Amino acid sequence: SAASDVYKRQAQDGSGHHATIQAAIDAATDGDEIFIRPGRYVENVAIVGKDLTIDGEGDREDIVLELDSDAGPADVDWSALLDEGDEPYSTAILIAESETTLSGIAVVADHEEEAILALGPAAVADISDVSVRSLGEIPGGINAIFWERGASGSLRDSRVEGWVGLNADANVIVEGNEMPATCIGVWEDGADVVIRRNVIHGCEYEKGLEITGDSTALVEGNDIWVEEVEPGPPNPMWGGRVAITVNSSQPVTIRDNDLHDSKAAIALLGGGLAVLEGNRVSSNEIGVDADHFGAVEMTGNLIERNGVGLILNGLADSMLQDNRICDN
Repeated sequence: SAASDVYKRQAQDGSGHHATIQAAIDAATDGDEIFIRPGRYVENVAIVGKDLTIDGEGDREDIVLELDSDAGPADVDWSALLDEGDEPYSTAILIAESETTLSGIAVVADHEEEAILALGPAAVADISDVSVRSLGEIPGGINAIFWERGASGSLRDSRVEGWVGLNADANVIVEGNEMPATCIGVWEDGADVVIRRNVIHGCEYEKGLEITGDSTALVEGNDIWVEEVEPGPPNPMWGGRVAITVNSSQPVTIRDNDLHDSKAAIALLGGGLAVLEGNRVSSNEIGVDADHFGAVEMTGNLIERNGVGLILNGLADSMLQDNRICDN
């Protein structure tokens, strides 16, 4: 349903107006631009097999796409997108076999389902200037935006509440976003990501940023903290209230970040090479905890006013140079 309408602009065919976003997508062909006017659209949208640009026309908070929790997964050929036996996803926006640019809207999926899912190696989702919320009843939320099974793209200049999952060979840039109640998860093998200039305010039950598997990452210029929230059940896993957790066999560079007011700022829990350069680590219970990690290079970091500044235990190799560790 919509309070207004959706229209598409085509270079050769003029423009056409539609009552729903999906109707405009179905009528579109490669290269079309779809414009969404202010309103509330309750539907599950699928962009499969065509390259589109989708823009909100007006204030993004006035253009709301809300997941239809009663409709179930989108009506697409899931057998072509998933492995045998895998269950289809319920998501407000599905992008598959498509290069899609999305901007200027709000997407809401407060039913413990994904808000935006880019699925498969042929999916490229470039997302900017959006507001996305997917919290549900799970502490820490569920994936607000999920790049899965080799999908790639970017997330820029947006506000996101809920997890952001970068999974399985994802090649994604996350830059310039405001991310309250958010955990960015780089999970499984082969991901190659850049996470730069975000404000990430994690919730008590999760990390701000988690990097696992055989994944490489550049984490640069972010402001990350994970505050304590009461009341709430204790997190049974080590890692709750950690700004950055790394457990990757591939190189990870953490540079020029402000990491503060968390249980731990950086937890290195096994992996290959972690390069820490120019970070400000302050007012945490633990500053940097490197436990049986492969190799750690620390240069030019300021580690101050933490309960414990630095823990190095069982490292294969380490290099510390020009760091200031004080008042811990």
